[in-house]
Amino acid sequence: MDANTKVSEWKNTGEIQCKDDDCTLAPGKSIEASVKTDQPVNPGFNETLLTKSSPAQQDGYVFKEAAPGSGVYKVPWQIDFTPPKGGQPITDLFLYEDWVHGTSDGNTLHMWYSRDYLDLKLEEETAPDTWTTITDDKYTVVEADRNNPSDGCKNETNPNRADDCYAGLTTGNGTPAARPLPMGTEYPKGWYHESDRNSADSYGNHDGAPAFRIVFKNSERAFNKPLRITYNTLCDGAPDRYHNYAKFRYMVNGNPRYEVPQTDIMFSQGNAAGKMVHANRDGEASWHDKAESGMVPADPSDPNNKVDGWTAHWRVWSNGVKSWWICDWLTDANGNQVWNADGPYKVEVPGMSGIQDLSGVNPITVTDTLPSDKWHLNTSKPVFGWFVSMPPKENVTVDGTTVKAWPTTKNLYTNNYEAGEQWHAFKISQDGTCKDKNDVSGKCATYRESGGQIVFTIPNDGALSNWRYEGDPKNENMDLPEINAEEPIIHKQGNSIIVLEFDTYITKADANLPDNSAEQVTNRIKFDFAGLGSQSASGTTTLAKGDVVKPSKRGYDAGNNLMKYTVEVDTKTMAEKRLRPFTASESLTLEDQLGSPNAEYVRDSFSLTMNHSQTVNQQYWTLQFGRNDNGTARVTIAIRGDAQGNNPYWADDLNHLTLNDATLQLHYNVQVTGVPGVQRTISNTVRLKGSTESAFTHEGFVRIVKPNADAGATGTTVLTKRDSTNVTAVLPGAKFSVCEVPTGDLNTIPPTQLCTLPIATYTTKERGKIEFRPGDGDTSGAGLNVNTLYVAWESKAPAGYRLDATPHYFYIASASNTDEDKSALQSLQEYVATHELAATYSGFDVYDMPIQVSWGKVNAAKVTVQENGSVAVQGGAFLPGSEWEITRQCPSDLVPQSGEDQCTKQVWTVKDDGTTEGNAQKADRDPASGYITVAGLPAGTYTLTETKAPQDYRQGNGSYTFTINPDGTVQWENADDPDFHTTSSGLHVVGNHKATVTLPSAGGRGMHLMALGIAVVAAGMCLAVVASGRGVKGRHAA
Repeated sequence: MDANTKVSEWKNTGEIQCKDDDCTLAPGKSIEASVKTDQPVNPGFNETLLTKSSPAQQDGYVFKEAAPGSGVYKVPWQIDFTPPKGGQPITDLFLYEDWVHGTSDGNTLHMWYSRDYLDLKLEEETAPDTWTTITDDKYTVVEADRNNPSDGCKNETNPNRADDCYAGLTTGNGTPAARPLPMGTEYPKGWYHESDRNSADSYGNHDGAPAFRIVFKNSERAFNKPLRITYNTLCDGAPDRYHNYAKFRYMVNGNPRYEVPQTDIMFSQGNAAGKMVHANRDGEASWHDKAESGMVPADPSDPNNKVDGWTAHWRVWSNGVKSWWICDWLTDANGNQVWNADGPYKVEVPGMSGIQDLSGVNPITVTDTLPSDKWHLNTSKPVFGWFVSMPPKENVTVDGTTVKAWPTTKNLYTNNYEAGEQWHAFKISQDGTCKDKNDVSGKCATYRESGGQIVFTIPNDGALSNWRYEGDPKNENMDLPEINAEEPIIHKQGNSIIVLEFDTYITKADANLPDNSAEQVTNRIKFDFAGLGSQSASGTTTLAKGDVVKPSKRGYDAGNNLMKYTVEVDTKTMAEKRLRPFTASESLTLEDQLGSPNAEYVRDSFSLTMNHSQTVNQQYWTLQFGRNDNGTARVTIAIRGDAQGNNPYWADDLNHLTLNDATLQLHYNVQVTGVPGVQRTISNTVRLKGSTESAFTHEGFVRIVKPNADAGATGTTVLTKRDSTNVTAVLPGAKFSVCEVPTGDLNTIPPTQLCTLPIATYTTKERGKIEFRPGDGDTSGAGLNVNTLYVAWESKAPAGYRLDATPHYFYIASASNTDEDKSALQSLQEYVATHELAATYSGFDVYDMPIQVSWGKVNAAKVTVQENGSVAVQGGAFLPGSEWEITRQCPSDLVPQSGEDQCTKQVWTVKDDGTTEGNAQKADRDPASGYITVAGLPAGTYTLTETKAPQDYRQGNGSYTFTINPDGTVQWENADDPDFHTTSSGLHVVGNHKATVTLPSAGGRGMHLMALGIAVVAAGMCLAVVASGRGVKGRHAA
């Protein structure tokens, strides 16, 4: 039952190495062999030099808040290095990557690194019990870039990596610069997942990989004394067991060796209950706590009389820190998974799931305290609950010792190894009686509502009816149609997690919100387990009515091609209108977008003030940069609700302004490029983000001058072709026709379409670039003149991309300053200014949008064709888990048109919610289950065939044909298929019918298992099915 004995360095190196060439893994291992990646460890040296620990592992340790009231905690870690006993020289110690994730589901959203609270300290023991600090000028600390975009950084053994990978990188040479860690206590959403760094990590409950690295600047430095590294991560309070790894590489007698010290800490704070809205989006970027606006009962006694209001869908749970069971792999003393014939064993993670034995508790009482007596339970929507439990464990012998563990089997639907997690559903009614659709009576739990409280009473006596459930696996719009005939009764529950799902509502009249205001309210839940005590939790939901406050913006030309901007938000009025102050548990978010392609943010120019008099330290705010589809830049600024100002001239001034009593100003610069001497119009829009959005657009003017430090090289202008959805992806194979623009006559209108007689046609090379320069026209990119205005039109897009129809004006700057050059440049300037063209002589980017094809998979019974021919799709109709095959059709007599590629028949597979992209596989780019979007298919005709139906549904027999036209538009040709429909929004959907026999549900909802980092498997959940990612942020869940 042990892993393959030919595998060595399994746990110590993070890379699997084999002792001979015929190394194979034990079946089903979730770690791939990588025998060529690392060099073998020098024979005879098998010491472990690095260990990892945490003071938080001590009994009674109390986590401290990073900032008072922030709800974010500092978690301490320690790494110890001990020199080898044999005295072998150790050099080039490199902490390649230190990273963290939650064990329950591999979640990376709840623990991260902040430079403000890292508190990093490196110390050497220079004498017994005497530790000397290594000063920070001896090493560099940066965010670990998991994509390693530079050739010099791909090779960890590069002795000059401190220069090549970090200090030497600039954005100017096309390689992203290494970054310091983010700041503040707010989780830096998107920071670790920017497209040029962690884009390969696309799991729903990952947001990149929080990680940092330490590089000693002197690779020859000897490490012959004990070394201690201490630092903190931040945790938002989400209860879980967190795993921390540190991948090290060092040299032993000139030979490289790897170690991956690792350890765990439990972060539960004694909390074994949770409550949150929109649990179906838990862990996704789209999660929010906003109540849904819609029709609600005017009065609980008259549910059919509907008025405008807000509804919040809640999930609450107790007797577990999560609403699902958390497990880990069973391993032997060497860290190898223990298997039987069907799969690996799993073991319980103590103190996380089914914590108390509830078999002696009857009934279980759950009390929900509403924000006021104006809120009510919405009985027009399902009110139900679950018990989540595990079957008996088996005896397993490991290393001569018998332990208790759960066997697993591989679920071919999810491709995960699952233990037998059990889900038993029950209904909740007012009087405790209920009938299913077959008129079979059963026993239900009960509720009663009074004075702003809902009291749920759940029997635990072995008589509660067990219901078969179906519907949206994200657990909204659930349907419990009938009592489970095979297992009609829920047996008395012992070590089970109890989960309730229900909706509460308030009418808009009762909420009495002023226009343009928002209010966040809190619900509290209490689970009473009789003599075992009680567990409580709280959750928030936000009501929003109209725009809150509009931001204002002003900007001016500051010279040297800079626009200086100030954005102002009256946060004092915002707090007054929403009737509550800003607090540390929330943030104010501004999104700023540039409307001009030749403009970029100056990233180190951002600052915040309050009332123009006090500065706001960077510990209170974070920046996240990105790009829009058209390539223009954007930035998101998140400001903590407890931000406060400081007097910049008097440090001891105790008068600190806050968002609740001041106006906030954001200041920054924008760098503009263009033709010197020409005035450019710069458009810039700022949005106040929240439950509703408000925006302000500013237009200003910049007169382009020769910069003081000119970044544009003379003699060459570089065009780079990029993917608009992933701006670091460069695109070879795009063709551009270049024409000269006649600037001698100002009355000549600039070309409005692709020129018919181009000077030349150029093609982007492997790095997506064309270097326009003077010289021999037979040389790629050459054949142009200096100080001459040209326009580049994309004449052919790369395969799978839409053609960019934008004209791109440029010229090549001359290094000389002759009268002829001056005259040509003056003519060019006048022409560009007259016609307000965006022209540049430095490098510029051109962006193409990938061609996308979308369709949906629905329950055919929930699709209705109206009398007017339109199609209506009911709520909960979209089905997860379908799989498809896309085949490109190439008729034998097809002759490609001039300039087009020869058609080649090809087949791709795609899975709903699948993230893998390859030569024969397409990723689903739509994050919602039941909706499928693929990108990058070249123009042509395709057949779409369903190869696997959603669970409990019959596979469709039809094939569906669509054609991608050269302009990127898509046409479908299946109007006569009875199960093929087009909705009013234009989405094409394919219906499936229920299978003839409906098997009992296997249980389990909404979980993915993730592999994170180096040979790491997130083994936390005992059962997994396809749905959205999760990961409750502690402030919402506890």
